[in-house]
Amino acid sequence: MRPLFAVDPLVKILYASWDVVVEAAPWMLLGILVAGLLKTLLPDDMVARHLGPGSRFAVLKAALLGVPIPLCSCGVLPAAAGLRKQGAGKGAAAAFLVATPETGVDSIAVTYALLDPLMTLLRPLAALVTALVTGYGVSWLDRREKGDRSVWAAEKEAAPAETGGKDIDFQAGASGGSAAPSEAAAPLGPIDLFHPLPPETDAGAPGCAAPDATIRDRVVAEAATGSCGCGHCCTTVNSEGSRVSRLGAGLRYALWDLAGDIGPWFLGGAVLAGGFTALMPPHFLAQSLGTGIWSMVAALLASLPLYVCATASTPLVAALALKGLSPGAALVFLLAGPATNAATVAVVASMLGRRAAALYVAAIALCSLGLGLVANELYARLGLNVSSWVTLGGESGPGLFGNLAAGLLLLLFAIAWLRQRLHKA
Repeated sequence: MRPLFAVDPLVKILYASWDVVVEAAPWMLLGILVAGLLKTLLPDDMVARHLGPGSRFAVLKAALLGVPIPLCSCGVLPAAAGLRKQGAGKGAAAAFLVATPETGVDSIAVTYALLDPLMTLLRPLAALVTALVTGYGVSWLDRREKGDRSVWAAEKEAAPAETGGKDIDFQAGASGGSAAPSEAAAPLGPIDLFHPLPPETDAGAPGCAAPDATIRDRVVAEAATGSCGCGHCCTTVNSEGSRVSRLGAGLRYALWDLAGDIGPWFLGGAVLAGGFTALMPPHFLAQSLGTGIWSMVAALLASLPLYVCATASTPLVAALALKGLSPGAALVFLLAGPATNAATVAVVASMLGRRAAALYVAAIALCSLGLGLVANELYARLGLNVSSWVTLGGESGPGLFGNLAAGLLLLLFAIAWLRQRLHKA
């Protein structure tokens, strides 16, 4: 057998990409199954009960709820929009928007497979801290804006002729529409995070977004109406059904919906990781960027515009760690990459307001950098090196179990993707 360095660069990339898939496949399959169980055990109406405006710890609960839920960057947008539509506060919605895409049971499993135990622990903790800071910041901004609007409303009441004696509904401003006071104060009903409320079609019945709409318009429109951001119709499951039916629904969600959503992104991340592993010289990043704050700033700037889910970012970071990426920069990319991109910021602005969107991005950036510094210090004090733990293919090559798991994972991704395409057609 010819050595790896002597073959064509494209073949080298394919070999390295396959190694990534083989290393991650068993843990990815485990994460998908756990996601199905989580869907089964998590009552849909629990969110409405705990994240409403009257909940004292709504932001904390939203952050804790978002950490294990395996929704990608696109899937969390309609889920958060559904929370807002059902009456959840802006702070709770922001915390959920941050915590959910940054980590999940599937990405935690892949982090353990491709990185190290310490990063596996740091990642969800850092996501929780970032979500809390962002959520409480947005909540503070919302209270401040409501105070300003209250003063403005009092001034308008002093001059009723200017408004024609009509009341002004300030709660409808976030969505750009108007709503009756009774509708704004309606109690929260059950909401399905994994299959958010479908939008209204032109005929007035629940359905999917227009298939001919552009990607950005569809994401914004579907998020505003509570539809799934992945482009396929949504189905809801009765939380009062039998345990067997709920278990079946949870497994169907994990095997078809979740696998179809994250599959293309994970494979894309595996190919990128394979390219970096095969073509980039060892310790290139450490020599070029160093291991201090500037490496983290570079990771932040690179991750902000990218549209990458938490699971797909993990193999990419693992490959970069082999080339000298510091633990802090790795954590920055793992936090900022899934939570910020152009589509997400646009939807956050339409959902929470422009000032809240600016605070959302700033909080994620500052928390990522601060937590990256903490990660670097922690690794240094413990005498650990993240690159020494990374396993993207051993010298003896992948074993039979890893190859079988990788083949099963690719088959699952292919079937789920085809089901989604046929469903859309």
